[in-house]
Amino acid sequence: MEKSSITNALASVINDKHIIAAVFTSYTFEPNFFELEVIPELLPTHTPYSTDERVKLFQIREILRESGLSIDVFYDAKVFKKEQSPQMEYLCHGVTAGNRAFHAKNIYLLGEDDDGNQTLLFSSGSNNLTQKGWWENIEVQHWEEVSSGNVKQRFLNRLKSDIAFLESNRHRNINSDAITAIKSFLEDCTYFNRAPTVHYFDLERTKGNFFQFLKQSEVLNQYKNWKLEIISPFFPDDPKSKLHQKFYPLGVKSITMLLPQDEEETAFCQKEFFEHINDSDDIEWGQWTEELQTSLGLNQDVFRKLHAKIFHFYNGMQSWVFIGSVNFSHMATSENVESGFFVRLPKIKSMLEPLQQKAFVKFEPSTIEEGAEGDADSDETLPEFYLTYDWKEKTLVGRTSKCMKYEIQLHGPNGDVVTKPWQVTYNETHCEPSINLEDALKNSSLMEVSGVNERTNKPFTTHRIMIQQTSWTHKPIELPTLTPQQILAIYSGMKPEQRQLVLDNAFINRLVLTKASGEITGIDDDQVENQFFCEYAEIFQAFKILNQRLKVAFANDASEQVDYYLTGAGIDSLPSLIQCVYDKESENYDGIIAYLLSLSALEILNDDDFVCRSNVEGLINEIERRIRALKHSDDIKLDNNSAKDRQRFFNWFETQFSHPYDTESVQ
Repeated sequence: MEKSSITNALASVINDKHIIAAVFTSYTFEPNFFELEVIPELLPTHTPYSTDERVKLFQIREILRESGLSIDVFYDAKVFKKEQSPQMEYLCHGVTAGNRAFHAKNIYLLGEDDDGNQTLLFSSGSNNLTQKGWWENIEVQHWEEVSSGNVKQRFLNRLKSDIAFLESNRHRNINSDAITAIKSFLEDCTYFNRAPTVHYFDLERTKGNFFQFLKQSEVLNQYKNWKLEIISPFFPDDPKSKLHQKFYPLGVKSITMLLPQDEEETAFCQKEFFEHINDSDDIEWGQWTEELQTSLGLNQDVFRKLHAKIFHFYNGMQSWVFIGSVNFSHMATSENVESGFFVRLPKIKSMLEPLQQKAFVKFEPSTIEEGAEGDADSDETLPEFYLTYDWKEKTLVGRTSKCMKYEIQLHGPNGDVVTKPWQVTYNETHCEPSINLEDALKNSSLMEVSGVNERTNKPFTTHRIMIQQTSWTHKPIELPTLTPQQILAIYSGMKPEQRQLVLDNAFINRLVLTKASGEITGIDDDQVENQFFCEYAEIFQAFKILNQRLKVAFANDASEQVDYYLTGAGIDSLPSLIQCVYDKESENYDGIIAYLLSLSALEILNDDDFVCRSNVEGLINEIERRIRALKHSDDIKLDNNSAKDRQRFFNWFETQFSHPYDTESVQ
């Protein structure tokens, strides 16, 4: 809890580890911030990111796909504002916990060092996955590093319980590689009961009670005469609440509670609650000590809103703090899905001092932003839909909650119906997708859903939901085009940094040409020679290296990478190359090159390892159709150009092209 941001803490914890799986939980969630500012911290790249958000988003999306990093984000489905749509591929899971809030703010990072040793970097705190939560508010967070042979069984079991809870609340119709990887790591972990004790309030445990957790930690039972400092931005809705009295059986003798204020000294609580605490025995309002005001930057001009949740127990011998997501409210301490750590501090030092008595003239009750009492809103009566569209398989799958059945339709941004009437039940059902649906999903995952509850025959309120999109390798995003020279140069084995430079320059050039570049006025030289096709042998060499790379990816189960190049919609995929090389409007169009590239592409696509993969058969048919048209056109001319001679030549050439030859050394 200091001026340093959560982002800085994350970078420090990761250090030089390679992150191979990441799971985040949050109450609220801002996809734009997460993609532009959090995901880059997880990626293994030395590429400098652009200051232009459009270019940076393009860079991150490409590097994320290349990295193979799997990411899951869990958030409270009821409070997600549905104003921002994910712009890159990771899994988003809205959690519905009945009348409770899904309020935990955890990070699970599976990291690997240069020697292949894996560790789980795990944190719990008060910070939502938002810009304010990571950069602006006063927040609190604690990290633990878990490695095999250096973790107590109880803590290990609670982490396993977390992952099981999240697994049960994800989209059932899609596999989570991140959850699977972390689950596998925890299952393989060996415990060591002489490892340091970690007091962790896990997701499943919060079905019980916060006070029960504190009691069972046994820390508070060892000593008496505890002083308690409560730091929370939210309070009970009942102005006469006696919630604080539940701490007294734990050995607490006196309580000081921070009064959150804004820059104009407006008190963030109900006036009646403020007076109730003032009139109660053994509890008083407090303010930050001068030392903490300085370390938090509160004595500067920039206002920082309190969002940290801290319960600080101390006496003359020890000092312990519970830090995490738990607000000082009935729902937070008894009902919500919360999390946090109970940690011993090295120094015994108070955080608060008595509030200087003053006549507060303005009071502003804390809002229901943070899962406090009264969180239910109009969304509570709306049906739950979990819909997923797979761009590679062209499938739209969905389900709803138990014992429910709806007939629904989806609407695009203009209100147009983009699906036929579709019955959705608890068991997954499929809907035949349409071109209109894909057009709507190109720019946003957010869509309107309307329909009828088939059990009551009553329509439900039309509302916005988020469609989970998968297989973004095959999603036709608005991308710049590369020249055949640039694409083949990438196939020839460019380093990731070189490839990214080529792609970035193409994207920036597209912005410049469309007069949408703003302050961007030029591009760097990507150093791809204009005369790449001076020798046809370079074409064959490029495809040879591409084939080798795909074989390695296939052997390593990197299926997304294989499918991206074989049939994906990426900027340097085979379909993009074929589309580009057959563009007769291009000044570089050459029928012979188009023919040779097509034959080279077919050779890879017909490989035994690749020919049965999704969409490969369709691409083969398309290329063969283009070749037939090319052979009957004037784009390739022969010395003996009669129809009979042309057919004989092409038959001979294609037989020789596909014939395997061995090289032998001559003694």
